[in-house]
Amino acid sequence: MAELGAEGARSQLQAGLAALKQGQPAAAIAPLEMASATLAGAEQARAQAALVGAYRAVGQWAKAIALCESLLNHPSAQVRQWATQARSQLKPPPPTPKPKVAEDPGFVPLEAGNVGFVPLTDAQAIGKRTQVVRVALNPNPGSLALGSPSPGSATPDPGPNPPIASATPATPAPTSPSDLPQNSAAGSPSLSPNPDRPPAVMAVVTTVETTAPEAQPSAATDAQTPEPYSVQWRNGGRADRRTVLAPRPWGPRLVSQAIAIVLLAWVVQQFVLLGTATYNKLLDWLSVLLPWLPIWGEATPYITDDPSVSAWIALGLLFLGSPWLLDEVMHRWGGQTRKFSELSAQRPETARLLQRLVRSRNRPVPFLRFLNTDLPVVVVYGWLPAQARLAISQGAIDSLSDGELATLVAAQYSQIDCGDSAIASWATVVLLLPYGLHQWAAQLAETWQLWPAKLGAVGLSALAYGLYRVERWALFGWSRSRQAEADRLGAAETGDPNALARALVKCGAAVAEQAIANRALSPWLVAIELLLPFSPACAAIEGSFHPIAPPEPLWVWGRRNPYRNWLQLNHTHPLTGQRMATLAELAVRWRLEPEFEASDRAAQDQQQRYLPPLPRARPLRPTTPQTLWLQSGPWVGMVAGVGVALLLWVIGGLGRLLNHPIGWMWADRSLLWGLAWMGCGLGIFLRLNAFFPEIRGRLPLIFNNADGPPLASALAEPNALPIDAVMVKVSGRLLGRSGWANGLWQDLWLQTPSGLLPLHLASRWGWLGTLIRQSRQELPIGSPVMVTGWLRRGGIPWIDVESLNLVQGRLTSTTSLVSPDAHPLRSVLLGAIAVAIGFSILMRYRWF
Repeated sequence: MAELGAEGARSQLQAGLAALKQGQPAAAIAPLEMASATLAGAEQARAQAALVGAYRAVGQWAKAIALCESLLNHPSAQVRQWATQARSQLKPPPPTPKPKVAEDPGFVPLEAGNVGFVPLTDAQAIGKRTQVVRVALNPNPGSLALGSPSPGSATPDPGPNPPIASATPATPAPTSPSDLPQNSAAGSPSLSPNPDRPPAVMAVVTTVETTAPEAQPSAATDAQTPEPYSVQWRNGGRADRRTVLAPRPWGPRLVSQAIAIVLLAWVVQQFVLLGTATYNKLLDWLSVLLPWLPIWGEATPYITDDPSVSAWIALGLLFLGSPWLLDEVMHRWGGQTRKFSELSAQRPETARLLQRLVRSRNRPVPFLRFLNTDLPVVVVYGWLPAQARLAISQGAIDSLSDGELATLVAAQYSQIDCGDSAIASWATVVLLLPYGLHQWAAQLAETWQLWPAKLGAVGLSALAYGLYRVERWALFGWSRSRQAEADRLGAAETGDPNALARALVKCGAAVAEQAIANRALSPWLVAIELLLPFSPACAAIEGSFHPIAPPEPLWVWGRRNPYRNWLQLNHTHPLTGQRMATLAELAVRWRLEPEFEASDRAAQDQQQRYLPPLPRARPLRPTTPQTLWLQSGPWVGMVAGVGVALLLWVIGGLGRLLNHPIGWMWADRSLLWGLAWMGCGLGIFLRLNAFFPEIRGRLPLIFNNADGPPLASALAEPNALPIDAVMVKVSGRLLGRSGWANGLWQDLWLQTPSGLLPLHLASRWGWLGTLIRQSRQELPIGSPVMVTGWLRRGGIPWIDVESLNLVQGRLTSTTSLVSPDAHPLRSVLLGAIAVAIGFSILMRYRWF
């Protein structure tokens, strides 16, 4: 009987959706209510979403609002997002004033200007009230899946309404639940296509009222009301015949690889030398403080030999052992060795592609490792092509289709041919040493109670994390170039650039979902960032915006900003806008419809259609070189200081030729280093007021309320620079790692209904003040907070926090959890320290 009841409920669902399609919302209510009471999971959510539209169409606002609020507690995250957006749009229209009926004067002769045809666009000619119902139907059974929309589904007209628009702007209906999750969490069954299920139909009903022209406000247009956004995939085909891509020249590739290797080895060597000098200096201080110890004198354990050779030997051994060391890392992450037949059973197209790749190169199939994690991970590592490893996570298999997974595998495997995979494996192992030390020391600080031991573990964790961040700088340029080439080669191997574009977007959505579920970005995902096909931080941000905002306006910054190449210098992967533009160009070359449009017109249309403009937005500075110089004040000041030092060298050289006393300045390195430091400090001071505009006493933009704009609207400006800060006030949930693993506040996020954004918190005393503040009061991870600060747009967006207040119920605490004006004061402190260091170098004072 249960099965017959379920089939009957599905029939009622079909009948209700068909009634909505025919413009009969009153007739659709009864069958939709029966279906909602009987069905479960995703089908019940579909029926309830359609019922919200039916209630709204017939004017039963109380029922529509109550049902929509009940969906706010649905187990599926995307259903909750849909309900949040729909609830903000469910507002009863204000009562329409009754027009005054003039007395009929009888026969009135026509004037000369009124003779002839009266167009129907005149509201008086049409009538006092007209109701227009728009219905969008999606007849494809699998269209409700996030990754499989119906290509034939009708969508509401994105353009403006006819000239019969009403005096009261039409309130947009809740978005169609075509963006409900494909694999719903906690009780929602999979929405994969099934012939036994009814068609997935959803109606969007919009009521338009028309009145006389004199009742219309002049500024009320439907173009100002954005439409709800729903995820739709084009699922374009692949190219059977495609042009051969010209390979990247070997010269630039070898140069970038050599620069990355030399820079990383030099950074490691400098840290070893600095550590040796610090160790010897500590021994000198201890010999003064503790002279009674018997280890001083000739038995003092100084390090007198140059440790550079030992550092180079250690780096060489790490290169040779990188495959096995990464095997251990994958094993600790839940990796298990699997047979190739298991991959063939789950993803046959990926297996066939992998066989074709290795046969064309006369190589064995890579060792397969399956990672037991929901994160989308596809990595290839190893320094010998014959001993390469391929690690695929269960999350990648679940979230990606067979064709999409094949493109990622092809892109990652292509890096073996040019040696990029070997360098990435070695560099990842080198970075894992300080990063693993940072994690280990943070765990010791959590367990040790004796304050001297805890203080030492905290300091070691902070120093190790700083070393990890500095080492990454040596690899940024090479990493971006090799990933861009991997995208081209992966698309060429499969002939499907659209599948690679979809795979990158879906990976971002999965990373964002896991970050929200775990309340932090996975630390191991950050540790192997060089091996991944995406940047975890960038993927989490863009993936969180994807279900509720169109991606093209957010990507246009990475494609159009004139200074994007300078502002992405600290990124391991190319900007998503650049990558999507490359894939769209390949699709057009192979006569395919691009999955995502890479044109300014498409981005502008998406922005006007779905994203409202920002009110009271701060006007942007013109994109001139002077603006970039102001943005890069510390670096410009450093370069200017070096220039002045070189000029003084020239003057000193002339003085030496003329036997003048100023000849001492020739080739004096203290001038070079001292003026560079002083220039950096002065550049910080010059940029300070423009970078941190006064936020108190002004009205910041308030997001996440019913009438406020979405955060995506603040990120769609293609010419914005980080110095063009928008003062914002945003509420959400604080995410990030807890404890001393986040002792420097380096991993803090704000989860909002619109998406994820990184938070930059600071103490007025710098990193030392942050550690002291963390020891006194840990930040309330997972709690609702109110953030006020400066929203900036760079390679990735972020918020420099001015105040962070805890929200309890409907009340917001007046005491900020961070120091007020911390960012400006810290900048002043850093500038003063830089000037002091430069002055001490010029005065010949040596710290070591």
